[in-house]
Amino acid sequence: MEEPKVRSNAYQGEQASRYDQQRFTSRAGRLIHARESSLIESLVGQADGGGILEVGCGTGRLLIELAQSPNRLLVGIDQSIDMIRQIPNRDSWNAPIARVVARADNLPFDDHVFDCCYSVRLLNQTESREYALSVVGEMVRVTRSDGDVLVEFVNAYRPRMGPGRTPTVRLRPRAVESALEEAGATVSTVRGAFILGMSAYMWSPQALLPFIDFVDRFLSKLLPRIASRVYIRARKDSVGGYSSGAQT
Repeated sequence: MEEPKVRSNAYQGEQASRYDQQRFTSRAGRLIHARESSLIESLVGQADGGGILEVGCGTGRLLIELAQSPNRLLVGIDQSIDMIRQIPNRDSWNAPIARVVARADNLPFDDHVFDCCYSVRLLNQTESREYALSVVGEMVRVTRSDGDVLVEFVNAYRPRMGPGRTPTVRLRPRAVESALEEAGATVSTVRGAFILGMSAYMWSPQALLPFIDFVDRFLSKLLPRIASRVYIRARKDSVGGYSSGAQT
């Protein structure tokens, strides 16, 4: 069977250097970033003093938010060295950020290392469903017993819209839940985001953005499993059965 892979040409060179500028500098982009950041903070707020791993950290925009709080050991991993190079070095941060270049389906860490592990905007960038789900298993593997894992993905139940849309890997919530459970974790929370779609933010007049954001938050909370982005949180069991041939 052909080995699953990620897009080796994704976000390199100039694409990497312009990634955040193209997505998160407008008012709509800042709202989207704040939404994603708050969802991550709700997970890692309980992990102060412990190790936190972001798989597919890209430019580190979410890690930078987490670095504002002390007593955190932050690690970001990404396959694109050009994306990781965008993470600035700042002495003003309250927590350092370690950077690692590696594949997400073979994390170069021992089992049971991190207090929590999360991934945002990664699984949809892979080229196969099998690869995406294998990443979920790796995230559980490197998380300690009773640690938390947060997996974000594009919902397969949402239709592809718009001309020339880039094909992405879409997953069903139940498939992700099964992958977490098979890896030795128990699902605790399912949250949704952007039930109106991110395009609703990008295309709406600025005066309407606060209303769009309010409605989207309300509906996504009410109907998380049909939101365009789904966040599933799980706690690793005391005895996990997943193991891989990852480097140590």
